[in-house]
Amino acid sequence: MRRIMFSLEGGQLVMRQTPILVEMTEDEQNHPLVLAKDVKSFKVEAMDPQKGDWTDEWEQTNQIPSMVRISLKFINPPEGARYSSREGDEVQFEVALPSIAVQPSWQKPSMGGNPAVAPGLQGQW
Repeated sequence: MRRIMFSLEGGQLVMRQTPILVEMTEDEQNHPLVLAKDVKSFKVEAMDPQKGDWTDEWEQTNQIPSMVRISLKFINPPEGARYSSREGDEVQFEVALPSIAVQPSWQKPSMGGNPAVAPGLQGQW
């Protein structure tokens, strides 16, 4: 599992990632991945399942949202983009994040057995 962080720095949308329980190294901090340039604003919202509305806070730490909306506003949108090229135009994407609970047997398969084999059938090949 990794911690992914997005930020807007000097008109660039950047991403940093690191294992969730490990501190970020100086190299990771100083050399992020640049995702987009000439970005005026960046916003991520999650669909609140109780209210049925978008929120910019997600407090359910043991769940991921089922839907997120990503909004980007460019200073000078790229030529040939599929959206209008007027300054300050906003682009929005709504993304479904399908997820299922990970079964306990998949988290820690028994030693020496095949986790793809149903219980009681191991060794009967």
